[in-house]
Amino acid sequence: MPLMKSGDGEKWHESLFTLQIEKEGVHETIPFAWLSAPAVEWLPCTERLRWWGESANGPQEVRVVMGDMYFKPDMTTFKVGKAYRFVLVNEGKVKHEFTIAPPRKAGQTEKDEDAVSLIDADDIQPGETKNVNVTFKDAAPAGTLELECSYPGHYEGGMHTSIVVEA
Repeated sequence: MPLMKSGDGEKWHESLFTLQIEKEGVHETIPFAWLSAPAVEWLPCTERLRWWGESANGPQEVRVVMGDMYFKPDMTTFKVGKAYRFVLVNEGKVKHEFTIAPPRKAGQTEKDEDAVSLIDADDIQPGETKNVNVTFKDAAPAGTLELECSYPGHYEGGMHTSIVVEA
C-alpha cells in the first residue's frame, strides 16, 4: 500500500489536492484534504481516501460546486444503502438550492418539485458551504433522478444534472 508523508512532525499542516486513481480500467479524480498533527507521520493511501478521523463506515463525501446556472458534482452514480455527505459549495453570486428529485415536467413549479424531492436544501448563500447527508433507499435508473436548483429560472438556465442510483 503506498504511503504519503503528511507533515514534518513539528506543527499542524493542512493540505488540499486531487488524486488520480485507476482501478479496473476506471479513472477517477478525488479531491482530498487532511490535517496532520505532530503524532501523525504517515497516512495510508487506500482505495478511497477519507477525512482524518472519519470511520471506515462513515459517509462518502460528494463535492457539488454550484455557480450561476451550473452544478459540478464530482460524482453522479450512487449505491442504494450507502451513506453520502454532499458538500454543497455556492461559488456563485446569487443564492441557490440543492434538490434531489425526478426531472421536472412542463409547467411544474419550484413548490411542485419540492413536494416530490428526496432532499431539499434551500437558501445556500453566495460563498456558503452546506453539508447534507443522504442515503438512497431505492435504485434510480438513468433519467429518473437529478440534482437541481429549482429556483425560478435556475433549472431552465441549466442547473440540473442527471444521476443514477444502483442497487
